[in-house]
Amino acid sequence: MSNKIGWCDTTWNPIVGCQKISDGCLNCWAHKMAQRQAGQYAKHPENGTYEAYFDVKQWNGTTRLIESALDKPLHWKKPRRIAVCLMGDLFAADFTDIDEVITRINGSPQHKFIFCTKRPLAMLEYWQSFINNKNKIALALNNSIFLVSVENQAAADERIPELIKLKLLDPRFRIGVSAEPFVGNIDLTPYLKDLDWVIAGGETGQKARICDVRWICNIYDQCLIKNVPFWFKQWGKNSLPSYYFYIYLETIEHCRQFERGYNEPA
Repeated sequence: MSNKIGWCDTTWNPIVGCQKISDGCLNCWAHKMAQRQAGQYAKHPENGTYEAYFDVKQWNGTTRLIESALDKPLHWKKPRRIAVCLMGDLFAADFTDIDEVITRINGSPQHKFIFCTKRPLAMLEYWQSFINNKNKIALALNNSIFLVSVENQAAADERIPELIKLKLLDPRFRIGVSAEPFVGNIDLTPYLKDLDWVIAGGETGQKARICDVRWICNIYDQCLIKNVPFWFKQWGKNSLPSYYFYIYLETIEHCRQFERGYNEPA
């Protein structure tokens, strides 16, 4: 599926469904999209994708594997940056379903896969289950980066330490942070030495919460000092301007351009 996300070329949703677990989930766009897709089920009950969304529309932690979507990356010959399971959280699913996804990733070395989760402990436990199968881990590490989504300092301090443990499991893991929706100032300084990428963006949508542009400017400065690739997604629908906005506008807007170099991990 093509998209306007910017930091990926396409999205791939072989698993759908999730559950709201923190402030960052309050205005979850994926939940709203799932409800719209579920509404199509009555009109097209033969469509397995619509049926899956109907099953998860309550966003109560139920997940569904969409088998018809599983092999899509295998048929995309041109290399793509693929965001995995944005219509849910892959690591809210059963390990057996996650295995199905990882198997396709291992069979698609031409692509780069980008994971994003609010459940780094579950992600860590999944990979720990393969501690005696280094080959499976090595295959996934060749073309994947694993991000945690954090919305404020509390979420960062809870999730990033668990994420960093992936590198203790295997130092080849590439990891990063997606600070979106950005609804509170975040100091990433204690963690940047272990991070390979940072994404930041204010909240969008009708009920978007305020994002103070100083928060994004601060996190950009932190990444610049530590030479961590930074991707600026957007200010958000209700960004709170300040003089920082005018100082950083041109520089941070440049970070939106997805090009080899400072903005993208190697």
